[in-house]
Amino acid sequence: MLLRVTVLTLVLLGLVAFSLFLAKVTLTPSPASEDIVT
Repeated sequence: MLLRVTVLTLVLLGLVAFSLFLAKVTLTPSPASEDIVT
């Protein structure tokens, strides 16, 4: 039971970190997409 809770917590933290990473990458205006963002 404790192992399952630990695994679920790690998976959730991994998903949150991955989504934050994706948001940081996609929200950072690159020279190609700067015209679209602004």
